[in-house]
Amino acid sequence: MLDSIFLFSQERVDSLGFILKNSIGISVLGDASILSVYYERAFPVSSSLVITSKLGVGYDKEFQLCLFGPCDSHPEVFLTLPHHLIAVLDTKRHFFELGMGGTLNGAHVGPGYLVYPILGYRSVPIRNGRPIFRIYVHPAGKYSYEDILFIPIGAAIATNL
Repeated sequence: MLDSIFLFSQERVDSLGFILKNSIGISVLGDASILSVYYERAFPVSSSLVITSKLGVGYDKEFQLCLFGPCDSHPEVFLTLPHHLIAVLDTKRHFFELGMGGTLNGAHVGPGYLVYPILGYRSVPIRNGRPIFRIYVHPAGKYSYEDILFIPIGAAIATNL
């Protein structure tokens, strides 16, 4: 009697190959917005580098600090349009982000456009349909904008389309 043996080859798959081209998500804090929803597009460059661009819509509110009595008015709530261009680097199961972002805001207070660096960490799912988690900071931006609430740390969850 002759026994047969089946052998299967294992294909190497790069981790960043699992980043699909289109995703939508929700971001909390960061990007000069309290809450925003966004669309992100990924552009693979190599097996360990992907460039992503993001465009979103969110809201922020006027910052008021009233130490000695009540504030004179209610804080203004306004629309924000955050966007970024980020390089996502694969270092064997860990994904680091480095890039620049900006936010156009519809406030009548403070600057109308904010620019800031982005440094972050991203978890990328191996299977399609699982969420993508991000946490990021704006390490060297200007955070004391007059009358605009700018939090230098944020978190996001997204899903692939």
